[in-house]
Amino acid sequence: AAGAMTTGPEGVWNVVAGAQQCRLNLPMTAKTGTSYYRASAPGCGIPVLASIAGWQQVGSQLQLYDENGNIAAFLAPSGGRYIGTISGGQAVSMAR
Repeated sequence: AAGAMTTGPEGVWNVVAGAQQCRLNLPMTAKTGTSYYRASAPGCGIPVLASIAGWQQVGSQLQLYDENGNIAAFLAPSGGRYIGTISGGQAVSMAR
């Protein structure tokens, strides 16, 4: 059914952390050698997000991973957005 997965995290997001804003791509493309999907934030000025290489959904939580497979951010859904923290403790939010 088309549009059945509109609540999923895949797609393109605007991510805000502090005064910085980035675009984060979460395609449904398996990342070779891992159990999760690829992710990218090209040209992002937020170092933690610029290093993000993968994502997966665990329950309702969204987990973002760096190139080494370490968790770089945890986010939870909140009214059509995701909110959480990136490694280092900075608050981050994602919206369409």
